[in-house]
Amino acid sequence: MDDKMNDVINEVQKKLGEEYEVKRVEVMKNNDTKLKGIQVRKKDMNVAKICYWTSESVDEIVDVINRSLFPKFDCEINLEKLKDRIVYTLVNADSNKSRLKTIPYRLLEGTDLAITYKLIIDIDFNATASSDVTNALIEHLGVTENDLYTFATKNTQKLYAPSIMSLTDIVSKIDNQSQEDVSNTPETIFVLTNFKKHFGTSCILYPDVLKNFCIEKNMDGVYMIPSSVHEFLLLVMDKEYVNCGYVKQMIKEANRESLEKEDVLSDNLYYYNAVNDAVSIVE
Repeated sequence: MDDKMNDVINEVQKKLGEEYEVKRVEVMKNNDTKLKGIQVRKKDMNVAKICYWTSESVDEIVDVINRSLFPKFDCEINLEKLKDRIVYTLVNADSNKSRLKTIPYRLLEGTDLAITYKLIIDIDFNATASSDVTNALIEHLGVTENDLYTFATKNTQKLYAPSIMSLTDIVSKIDNQSQEDVSNTPETIFVLTNFKKHFGTSCILYPDVLKNFCIEKNMDGVYMIPSSVHEFLLLVMDKEYVNCGYVKQMIKEANRESLEKEDVLSDNLYYYNAVNDAVSIVE
């Protein structure tokens, strides 16, 4: 595979010309997943694009590069230009031990989750053009993790508004069912994400999102199923009717059988207590 990748890199370099730098990179993604990719950068820019290696042809890679323009990004790296582009994401602390050595983070009390930070590079704040905020970057900017959290608390909810929909409504839209077809289906599962459906589990950090949901449903709390790093399933049922052991087993099986490694958030089931406004692991 390495020989083929080298051949593709050489061919891409020929097609793009000398104004571009094309090279192989290995990127640490969520859950310490390492992906090989081909990085393409205009030599007069500090921002590069990475095409993750899936054995495409040279023409396919060049087509991807041509279809997605390089982000328009001011090359001057300073706090004033970057602070409004910093957002937070939720990841599993235990599954990101190597990655967390290189990036600032804080643990979410009562859970196995860590709050990490991303820099939105695209001028339109497109989440697909982002980069991890690293320890090296915050040292260069002269900021602390507390500063990052302050910036991200303001920016994330603004750029990635929360979305809560019942699973019934989602299924009916996918299957083009009429409202009458699903009107008798109990709405016990709701999907919490953001409107981009990208790292939407961070919505539980937004002030009052979970609390207001519980008030609306007249509940003291809600079980939270991590279906991926992109969404939580909120289980609207009385505690006495929830078989926690079964739900936790279901989460583990789904993580192993239905998700890519980098999309897994946790094997744990969580509970949000609206009285003390806190999330904890269900033991």
